[in-house]
Amino acid sequence: MDSAPGPLADDAAEAALLAGLRAGSDAAYDALVRTTSARLLAVARRIVGSEEDARDVVQDAFISAFKALDRFEGNAKLSTWLHRIVVNKALMRLRTRKRKPEAPIEPLLPSFKEDGHQVQPAADWHDGADVALERAETRAFVRSQIDRLPDIGRWFSARRFALSRFHRPDYLDQPKEPLHLRAKTRMQELTGQPVSGQVGALLNLRTLGLYFSPVNFYFGFDRQSRLTHFLAEVSNIPWNERHLYGHYLGDGPPAPTHAKAFHVSPFNPLDQYYRWQITPPGKSIRIGIAVHDARGRIFEAKLDLARRPLSLAFVKRQLLRKPAITGSIVAAIHWQALRLYRKGVPYVPYRKELT
Repeated sequence: MDSAPGPLADDAAEAALLAGLRAGSDAAYDALVRTTSARLLAVARRIVGSEEDARDVVQDAFISAFKALDRFEGNAKLSTWLHRIVVNKALMRLRTRKRKPEAPIEPLLPSFKEDGHQVQPAADWHDGADVALERAETRAFVRSQIDRLPDIGRWFSARRFALSRFHRPDYLDQPKEPLHLRAKTRMQELTGQPVSGQVGALLNLRTLGLYFSPVNFYFGFDRQSRLTHFLAEVSNIPWNERHLYGHYLGDGPPAPTHAKAFHVSPFNPLDQYYRWQITPPGKSIRIGIAVHDARGRIFEAKLDLARRPLSLAFVKRQLLRKPAITGSIVAAIHWQALRLYRKGVPYVPYRKELT
């Protein structure tokens, strides 16, 4: 990086210029642009490479500087301050260019034969322009949300291998469909009620390339951000099957009850029912499940978590404490099964084993 440009003038002249800028003097603004723009344009051009982009960078830098004049403390010269703003704006332009590269439009345009007919048949417009627009907006939204995730290298990623990773095919089905849309679809299929607002999820991540989650939770909200839907994605082991329990909560209490429909534990029969207790997600989340049958309450488990920012420090701390979380979950399940077996709890065969 080049060193910062030299001073605009002596200290007294710069103090007078700064006072004029803060007073809103047009002459002061003109003087600042006239004396610094060429030097700043050269800095921006060396970083972004394009004359057009360099001019945009310098223009954005001046706008940002003028808006932030009241926060300029005078610890550095105006020219040095402007130089730093230009460098930051230029680097931001490069990052944006990498995420959203420009592509030529010519390959997208139709080509024609000499008789005026198209070389390739026209695209099928069966779905309609509104459906295509909705799909494009959805893709853009999902990509923007992924781009907002912190770039914390090998510790966490949503796009490539890392020690902990969000991997879309690990959740629900239809892995090519955005997860929030798939969750909305499954909630509506299971409850008969559409989700009008956003969808949130509480998920186990893939660690060290391995994935297994006993249960993932999805929450549907209405346009007023009230919890309306609850979806539990339950998995069993070693059969590695999945089952969804979906509930429409509406205006009622978040405490749905339903019959058990999926074999999970080899020590619990199917003729049981679940009773949930759910606290709507916010700064914390609490989920409880109680298993009942003719004998009464057989088992109860509770989850009580607090929200934390997805930062490098937090992810690193959690992974250093439990670097193989997936392996720990599977090992704990088998260890508890062994303890129950040694206590003489009756074994309940799975239907697959009977056939």
